[in-house]
Amino acid sequence: MYDKSAQDSLSDCKISYINSFAAKELLPELVLHSDFALYMPQAVNIHPERYLKALFMACQRKARDLSAARSSGIQVSFHKRNVGSLLEFSEEYDAVIICLGAKVGLLPELVGKLPLSTCKGIVAHLELPTANREIYNNESPSILSSAWLAAQGPRKILIGATKEWGSFNTSCDVSIEEASLALKELLPKISTVYPAVKNWMVLGTRAGLRAMPPRTSLGALPLIGCIDNLVLESMQKDKLFGKRNTYSSQKVIPRYWFVGGLGSRGLIYHGLLGKLIAKAVASGNQDVLPSELTSWMLSC
Repeated sequence: MYDKSAQDSLSDCKISYINSFAAKELLPELVLHSDFALYMPQAVNIHPERYLKALFMACQRKARDLSAARSSGIQVSFHKRNVGSLLEFSEEYDAVIICLGAKVGLLPELVGKLPLSTCKGIVAHLELPTANREIYNNESPSILSSAWLAAQGPRKILIGATKEWGSFNTSCDVSIEEASLALKELLPKISTVYPAVKNWMVLGTRAGLRAMPPRTSLGALPLIGCIDNLVLESMQKDKLFGKRNTYSSQKVIPRYWFVGGLGSRGLIYHGLLGKLIAKAVASGNQDVLPSELTSWMLSC
C-alpha cells in the first residue's frame, strides 16, 4: 500500500519509501519502530504569518499587473476593524466571504447554525542550549508521528499538538497548568522517535483553536457555499423580536458566502477553495461549486 502511494504521488510532491538505515542517514537521532518510513524530500515548513503577508503581496502584484494590462482600476485593499454583525456590510460590498475559522460562531447571524466542532491544540517551542553542539541539521526533515516536530533552524523546534475537543477558548495564551499537562503529553510522544529531545529546553507554549467539519462517508471535507438563507433568517428574527436593525427592504442585500471547516488541512485546501469561491462569487452561481462541499447546507 505504501509503495503504491509513493508511486501515485504528484510529480511536484514526491514521496519516497525508505528503510530505517536511510532514515538515520537523514536524521541520525531518529528512532524507527518498524523498518520503513515515508519521506517527502520537497516538503517545507510554513510560517503562517509570513506566508499570509506574502500571499497578500502577491494579490496586490496581480491586481497591478491586471490593471496595467486592461487599463482598469483593479485594487486590493486590507482593512482591519471590529465587526459586530454581518449587517454592517449590507450596503458596503456586493459580496462578503466569511472565513473566520473557529471564530465564525461569534457572529450573531451564525451562532449555532454551522455544523462545526472546535478543537483546541497546544504547541511547545523548544531551543537547544548553546552548550549543546548536536544541532538539528538544516538538511534533516521534520517528523510526523503520533506527535509532530517542526524544525525552525538548527537550534529551534516546535512540537505538537494536543487536542481538546469542544473548547471555545480562542486565546493563544496557555496557563501554567495547561502547559504542564501539554508537555507531559507531547514530550513522551516525541521522545519515542526523537530521544534527543531531552537535550532541548522548553521556551514556552502557545494555543490555537480549529473549526473542524463533520465526518462524512467521503471524509472530513471543508464547508463552502452561499449562506444568504442563514443571514436572512437572522434578519427576520431580529425584526420579529423588535431588535434594532439598519437593514431596509429597499436596500440590496449582498451575497454572503462561507468558507470554513478546513481543520488541520488549511494549507492543502486554501488555494483550491479560494479559486472555487471566487468563481462562484464572480458568477453569482453556487452551482459551480462541487456538491461534496455544499451538501452540508441541506441540513441547515
